[in-house]
Amino acid sequence: DVFEGDIYLDRSTKAILGMGRDAMSSPARHWLNARVPYVFGSVSSEVRSVFLAAIKEYEAKTCVRFVPRRGERDYIYIVSEGGCFSSIGRSGGLQKLSLGTGCEHRGTAIHEMMHAIGFFHEQSRLDRDSYITIYWDNIKPGMEYNFRKYKRGEADTLGYAYDLKSIMHYPKYAFTKNRQPTIIARNGANIGQRDSFSAIDIQQINALYNSNGKSFYPCTVPSCKDSRSLCAQWARAGYCRYGQRYYPYMKRYCPKSCRMC
Repeated sequence: DVFEGDIYLDRSTKAILGMGRDAMSSPARHWLNARVPYVFGSVSSEVRSVFLAAIKEYEAKTCVRFVPRRGERDYIYIVSEGGCFSSIGRSGGLQKLSLGTGCEHRGTAIHEMMHAIGFFHEQSRLDRDSYITIYWDNIKPGMEYNFRKYKRGEADTLGYAYDLKSIMHYPKYAFTKNRQPTIIARNGANIGQRDSFSAIDIQQINALYNSNGKSFYPCTVPSCKDSRSLCAQWARAGYCRYGQRYYPYMKRYCPKSCRMC
């Protein structure tokens, strides 16, 4: 299943949307040490080139690193299947990121890769109605669900302002049935660019992965060790789960057993 046009609904992503969990701020969905292993499936040289070009943008402007897989359990598998899509954040094991026909653009790859590291669409924020207007009568029948706002707790803005320039924002004519706009910015700004990151995109990525929010700055990688002898036992008991009462303690004293580093 695909949600909002390009979010692949694997089991863990469905759980986030169904249970109201916070995909962005939960360490369980982050990539360890801000490193994202990847493997190419049977894709064209053009898709390879586009993906590698997007990687260079991440390396130049963020603290996240996409690296060829070296046996890691969790990794992204690059495919060309029925359009563009990705899961949200690290879902566990092999997870697909598709750059199918029509998706062979650097900006599109950057967009899908932002989903993969933990970001939802910008226009689904709770505060979106102060910045954009949705024209429901222009949306294709049956596609209205793609324009819903996330419930409180499903996604985290990280304290940043709404970003009309975000590469994660829907374009003006998304899912139109009549060539009329489905989304218009209240201030008349252009939306839905797929060139590269906005300034706020960069700040959010680096903030999510514990950088200082600036470009050209490496992520802060904590020491990966437990400082309590019963950490492994507590982890098996479920104390690492985000929102669980022992979560802050486990994050501080048992990062290795909780796979937070």
